Amino acid sequence: MITYPAVIYSLLTSACKTVDGAADIRERRISELGSNKRLLYELIAGAERIGSADLYAEYERQEQTPKVKPTRRLYLQRLEQYDLIEKHGDGWGTEYTVCRG
Repeated sequence: MITYPAVIYSLLTSACKTVDGAADIRERRISELGSNKRLLYELIAGAERIGSADLYAEYERQEQTPKVKPTRRLYLQRLEQYDLIEKHGDGWGTEYTVCRG
């Protein structure tokens, strides 16, 4: 049997307990999104997997005052940092999906 120092043991056991807490954190992050980030997130969630060109086109169609492309890219990077979406590929082949779990 492996014995761990108390600090490591508490980290290991607390990580196991955060599975339920992760869903709460995720929901809180989603609820705190601004309107543009929320729209991008909802478009990705609704499509399950969406290419960047389709995402941008749908965003521009639905948003009354769409942000410029560099700002949208920044918003998508933030959604990735919040562990809400995943980016697959680069350039023309970029696709986005919602992180599950």
